[in-house]
Amino acid sequence: MPAGDGTGILYYPLILMDPLLRRGWLVFLLVALWICLESVILGPFSYVPVGEFGEQILPLSMLVSSDAFGPGVHYWLPSLACGVDRLANTITHPHPLTLLTRALPGWAAFQAYMMLFYFVAGYFTYRICVDFLKLSRRPAVFAGTAMACYSGLTGGLGNVTLPLLLWCFEKLLDAGWTRGLLGAALLGFLYSLGASAVVSMPFTFTWGFVWFALVRGRMSGRLLALYAVLMAFSVPVHLQELWAMLLQAPLTQRSQWVPELACSAGGLLKALYQGLRLLAEFATPVTAVGLVGLAAARFKPGRFGGVWAIFLFTVLATGLGPWFKSCLGESAGVLKGVHFHRFFLIFPLAAALIGGVGMELLGPRKRVFPLAMAVLLLPLLYSKAKTVPDYFKYGGYTALFKSPVIEDIARRKDAAAPFRVATFTHRLLPGFAHAYGLETVDGYVNLYSRRYFTYWSKVIEPVIEREPYLKEYFGKWGSQVYLYLHSVYDWPDGVRFADHYRLPLLSLANARFIISRHPLEDPAFKLLTPQEPWYKMHPKKLIKMRVKEELSGKSYLFVYENTSVLPRAFLVPGVRSYPDSAGLWSAMAKASVKDFEREVLVEASEWPAGPWTKSYAKGRIVRGLHGADRVAVSVELDGPGVLVVSNNFNPYWRCRVDGKERPVFPAYGTFWGLVVGKGDREVVFSYEPPYRLF
Repeated sequence: MPAGDGTGILYYPLILMDPLLRRGWLVFLLVALWICLESVILGPFSYVPVGEFGEQILPLSMLVSSDAFGPGVHYWLPSLACGVDRLANTITHPHPLTLLTRALPGWAAFQAYMMLFYFVAGYFTYRICVDFLKLSRRPAVFAGTAMACYSGLTGGLGNVTLPLLLWCFEKLLDAGWTRGLLGAALLGFLYSLGASAVVSMPFTFTWGFVWFALVRGRMSGRLLALYAVLMAFSVPVHLQELWAMLLQAPLTQRSQWVPELACSAGGLLKALYQGLRLLAEFATPVTAVGLVGLAAARFKPGRFGGVWAIFLFTVLATGLGPWFKSCLGESAGVLKGVHFHRFFLIFPLAAALIGGVGMELLGPRKRVFPLAMAVLLLPLLYSKAKTVPDYFKYGGYTALFKSPVIEDIARRKDAAAPFRVATFTHRLLPGFAHAYGLETVDGYVNLYSRRYFTYWSKVIEPVIEREPYLKEYFGKWGSQVYLYLHSVYDWPDGVRFADHYRLPLLSLANARFIISRHPLEDPAFKLLTPQEPWYKMHPKKLIKMRVKEELSGKSYLFVYENTSVLPRAFLVPGVRSYPDSAGLWSAMAKASVKDFEREVLVEASEWPAGPWTKSYAKGRIVRGLHGADRVAVSVELDGPGVLVVSNNFNPYWRCRVDGKERPVFPAYGTFWGLVVGKGDREVVFSYEPPYRLF
C-alpha cells in the first residue's frame, strides 16, 4: 500500500495498467495515438504539424504522387523556387509517404504515416530492451515511450526505424547463412526506401556498427559479412540521388556555407558544448532518469556499461562532426553543405536506452515507473496546448490543402502559358501551394541554385535592411526562400510591398499571383478576392470565419494578380553586360520591368556571342509547351535577339534550335538565355544530367 503522500494517484492506475503492459504492441499503439492525437482525432480537419513536415515533406509528397508533370520519371522539379533538381533534393518516388498519398486521401496518408512513425519508434525500442538488454517490462516500456516522445518528424524515417533495423539484424545473426544473407539484403533495401542517403544513413549505419561492438559485443566475421550486405543493398536505391548531390552541390547555396567552428582547441570545446546542448534540448528528463539510476548503483553500470558508452559516443560524435568538417576546410568539397552533427537525431534512442537502464538500476521501486511516465507524457499536454494557436494560425489539413481560393488559381494552369505564385508569409507558408500543383518562386528548399540564392537576396534586400537579423537567418541557412516580414501590425490597412520587396524581380521570375492573409499595396497589384480587413471584424465573426475555413478550406485570402508580370518565355532585343557579378547584381536591384524587357543583363564572361549592331525589329513567340524535363518554344524574328526563359540556370539543361545544339547562358544572373536570330524556328530545351537513366 503506498504512503499517503500523493503518489497513490499514480500507483493505482499503474496496477490497472499491468495487464496492458504485457501487450507491448498495444501499449505503443496507444502511445502513438496519444502523441499525434491532435493530428488524427478530427480526421480530415485535424492539425498538421507545420515546419519542415507540413510545409515541405507532405505537400511535395502530394505533388509527386499526383503525377502533375505527366507520365514517366522526371528529374527536374519546376515547382520550387523557379526549378530545382528533384534527386538532389531527395524527393524520391518510392518514399513511404509518397506511396501512402497514392493509395489514400492526403489526410489519411499523413495520419497513417505519423501513427506508423511513432509506433515503430517506440515498439522496437521496447523490443530491443526486452529481447537483447534483458530489461524488465516497465523500464522497457519507459524506454520505448521516451523514444516515441522525443522522435521528431524532422529526422525522417531513417532515424526512427533504426531500432527496427537493429532488432531485425540481430535476429538475422542467429539465422543460417543463407537466410541471414538474403534477409540482410532485403532488410537493407527496405530500410533504404525510408532513409535519406545524407540525413540518416551515414549516421545510423555508423551508430549501428558501434552498437554491435560496444553494447552487444557480437563482432565477428559473420557480423561483418552480413553488415556489409545490409549496407550494400541500402545504397543502390540512392545511387542516382548521391550522384545528383555530388554534381549539384557545388552549384547550390550550401556550397558557400562558412564553418561555424574554428579548427582549434577552443573550437573543439565549443563543439563538445554544442553536443551537450543538443542533448539537453532533446531528452533531458530521460537522461536524468539514467543518471539517477547510475548514481543509485554507485556509478557501477555493470552489464549496461556498453549502453553508457554508446550514449557518450553519440554526444561526442554530435559535437565533433562539425568541428571535423571545419578542419577539413576547402578539402571538404561537396561535404561543405552537409550537416555533420546529424548524430543528434539519434539522441532520442541513445537517451531512451540509458533511461530504461537507469530505471532498471533503480530496482523495483513502485513509484519510479509512474512518476517517470508522467514526466514523459504529461508535458505533451503543454505541447498539445501550443498546437491550438498554431491550428488557429495556419489551420488543419482541410484548411491548408482544400482551399477553394487556391484551387481556383490552380485551375488557371496552362502548359502553354505557365505562371508562378508567391506567398506573403504572414500566417501562410509558400510550400502549401505545392499541394495544389502550383509552381512557386519561393518555398522551403534544401538545395537550389547559388545564383538564385543571390537573386532572392536582392528580392528581399529592402526588408533585410529594415530587419537586419534576417540577413544572418537567410544568409546562414538559406533553405527558407520566403517573403519575410517580422510583423504586419504596423500596417493594418496593407503592407506597402515596394517598401519591403523588389516586385520587378518577382515579375521577371514569372510571379503572376501573390497569395496573402493580409492586405498588400502596390500599383501593379489587382485584387481578385476582396476581403473585409480582419482587424475590423467582430471577434464572433472572425471565429465563425475560422471555423468555416477548418471545415471547407481557407477562403479568407487576399489574392493579387501582378499586372507587371513577364511571361515565362519572352524575347529581348538588347544586351547589357557587366564586368563582374557585383556590377550585375547591383544593376538587377535597380532595374525596372521595362528595363528587363529592353535588355538582358549579363556578366560579360558569360555572354556567348559578340556584339550586334542591330537587333530584331519584329519578333514573337508563336507558341510554347512547358513540361518538367522538356520545354519547347517556337519563335519568329527578323534579326538577332535573346530568348529568355525564367527557369533556374543549370549546366545540365541542353538546348537544340531546329535540331542543332546551341549553348544556354545565365540571363539576369540566374535564368536561361539563348541567342536566337533570323530563320530560327523550333527551340527545345531538355534536362539531361549524367545520372539520367531513361
